Amino acid sequence: MQQVTHIRRLLFAQAVIVVAIIAGIVYEMAGAYYNAIDDTYAQATRTRNAIMAHSIQTFTMVDQALSNIAEHSGVIVADGPDILNHYLLVRRNDLPYVEVLQITDNNGTVIATTRQRLDNLGYRDFFAEHRNDQHRQLRISRPYIGQHDVVSGKWVVDLTRPIFDNDGNFSGVAVATLSLEDVSNTYDGLRHTEQDIIGLARDDGLLLARSPFAVSSIGRRLFADEATDQIILQTLQGDYRRTSPVDGEERVVAYGQIKHYPLFVYAGVSVDEALGLWKRRAILDGSLGILLGAMVIAFSYLLYRQIHKNYAADAARQQAQEETDRIFRSISDAVYRVDNGWRFTFLNRQAEELFGQSTQSIKGKLLWDVFPALLETQTKDEFEHAIQHHEMADFEQYYSPTHTWFNVRAYPGLDGLTVYLQDITAKKIREEQKHEAQRMDTLGQLTGGVAHDFNNLLTVIIGNTELIAEHVQHDQALRGMADTSLKAAERGATLVSQLLSYARRQPLNPSAITIPTLLDSMKHLLDTAVGNGIRVRCLHAPDVWPALADEGRLQDALINLCINGRDAMPDGGTITISTSNLHVTPDLVGLGDALATGDYVAISVRDTGIGMDKNTLERVFNPFFTTKDVGKGSGLGLPMVQGFARQSNGSVGIESTLGKGTTIVLYLPRAAGIDTASTDTPKAPLPTGKEKILLVEDEPLVKDHVCGLLKSLGYDLLCAENGAQALQLLMAHNDIDLLFTDVAMPGGMSGPELAREARLIYPELPVLFTSGYHGQLATENYGDLNGLLLEKPYNREQLAGKIREALGAGPHTPTQT
Repeated sequence: MQQVTHIRRLLFAQAVIVVAIIAGIVYEMAGAYYNAIDDTYAQATRTRNAIMAHSIQTFTMVDQALSNIAEHSGVIVADGPDILNHYLLVRRNDLPYVEVLQITDNNGTVIATTRQRLDNLGYRDFFAEHRNDQHRQLRISRPYIGQHDVVSGKWVVDLTRPIFDNDGNFSGVAVATLSLEDVSNTYDGLRHTEQDIIGLARDDGLLLARSPFAVSSIGRRLFADEATDQIILQTLQGDYRRTSPVDGEERVVAYGQIKHYPLFVYAGVSVDEALGLWKRRAILDGSLGILLGAMVIAFSYLLYRQIHKNYAADAARQQAQEETDRIFRSISDAVYRVDNGWRFTFLNRQAEELFGQSTQSIKGKLLWDVFPALLETQTKDEFEHAIQHHEMADFEQYYSPTHTWFNVRAYPGLDGLTVYLQDITAKKIREEQKHEAQRMDTLGQLTGGVAHDFNNLLTVIIGNTELIAEHVQHDQALRGMADTSLKAAERGATLVSQLLSYARRQPLNPSAITIPTLLDSMKHLLDTAVGNGIRVRCLHAPDVWPALADEGRLQDALINLCINGRDAMPDGGTITISTSNLHVTPDLVGLGDALATGDYVAISVRDTGIGMDKNTLERVFNPFFTTKDVGKGSGLGLPMVQGFARQSNGSVGIESTLGKGTTIVLYLPRAAGIDTASTDTPKAPLPTGKEKILLVEDEPLVKDHVCGLLKSLGYDLLCAENGAQALQLLMAHNDIDLLFTDVAMPGGMSGPELAREARLIYPELPVLFTSGYHGQLATENYGDLNGLLLEKPYNREQLAGKIREALGAGPHTPTQT
């Protein structure tokens, strides 16, 4: 009985063991089945991700090349077809899979190509779509078989972008023709087994490339079921399991759409291949030892297969990464890449030159540790937004340590961020100069209008004050008041002239300038510019030579230097402007930034401000460099002063000590042949005459005043308020000796226009123009009239002298009519 019990127990134990073994086998086989299926999905997903990364880099490069061609084609076309064809050939050699690059005009005719043949592409579907599409999108054509030369007999596809001229009008298409067979060959290297498939399709389901290459499938839709088609095409990425209608093979397929492009990729892994081991193990029927041995062997085999698969996938990713790096090294922009932890993984040659560091020295370092100044800019926020939302970041950024403007484009990927940097500093300088010119033009228009009216008033004030002074010769008190009023009026005329020069509305030509005299006349303007708390003093060496320069631009430069000095003295101080002569010999040629031998006038502007250190001093003439707070300085003041000095054949020198102030010296060439010695000559009597003068002046006060002055000088006067009245008087009188007219007048006829009409009546009639704003003559073509100009305001002596100069040596006899 005990033996039976032991047997029963043994049988029961055996039964339990057998059941356990069978249950374990069933459990393990079921688990193995689902693991194999899961591995199939994972392998398909890894292959898909590798293909997506490769495709994103490929199409980004081609798209960027087409965008650059579309943007710069107008400039390159102007250089001729040979230059344009060579440019396209160079760009094509840098692009993967691209067989042909072409540019068409707005009729579809190819005007530049890397082929030997010029075709008309106007019949192609993409041409009409681009012509009617104002969004400038990249388009991908249907695949087709090439007919000529390099693409003959090949399956190819066209990537196209429209070209627009500066006015936004459609002017053609940039076309890149890609070899689909070359793309398929690349995919061959990424397949793990003969049964695996890899494909590239448009977002409408049209197949472009497939590995293994199947001619019958290219250009056809992937899905016969429209509902399935729509579900897959409207999903960014995913996977499914199905039997292929091409070869009947059941596969797990992972697919994904390519960001920013109307494309998606897919990778299929054979289910039968993945389940091969499971099927072999399922048919094994033997002893527990053989089964366990088979299980051990199968486990070892599965482990080996998994390691081998992982290694193959890593090798494929590494190969794709190396191909991407090779492409990056060939482009002209600086490119760097950081991983998801913001650590550098790659720099191309341009980035190494820009950063001054090699890939080996910077690899693995944090972006923010290498360039901490970026933390104070928008860069970090833009990069984080790009990664979080899987969107490209495109923005402009000023990097203060190098004083450089960049256009930054950052593309997020699975492994981090790829960043393109383009130096746009020159473009920003041009924009800033344009804004400055617009600001000065606006200021000039305002000051020009004010100057015209104000000079009219000053003409009357100066003239009448002179007359009053002559009538009170014997009353010293009244004569003193009259002289003071006259000086104040003349000071007002000087201020108006200075304002016009500063606004660049005065004629700007190099001339001999007596610098001490100019500085004395500008003293009040400089005091106003620097404000309270700043003292401006002028010190002049004896017998300072005259300088040859543009007086208006020189005033601009002096005001600019004084304002810089003011900003360097927030607590007040002194600005000292001193002048002296300088003879430069060969041993002094290094003075300033570029100074040749010869004679110069040195103008030194010294402040008692905070000064600058050596590093700052080396960069003060760099465009956009400023020591002022953000928004308080453009960084173009000293570069403009330096530019003025060099254009004047002079130079600029600067010295500064931290805490002790700054001295800037402007060197201007000496004006040769000018005698600066002052001589006092007795005042000659005013010239008079008896000729008949026709005065045309629209301002009543000025007209009445000038009439009185001319009559007091003995002239016979006819007066008119506008051009129409003047013509009537010219028709009525045949004895007019001089036409004295204002330039700008109401009634639709200007002074030069009136003079031309008058010459039809009196062909030899002398003409004297007058204007309160010299800039008015800039818009009038009066060079054919041989007329003189008397600028307002003027005094009686200037009027008398200019009248006699206009009339000539003797009296004028008008033409009889």
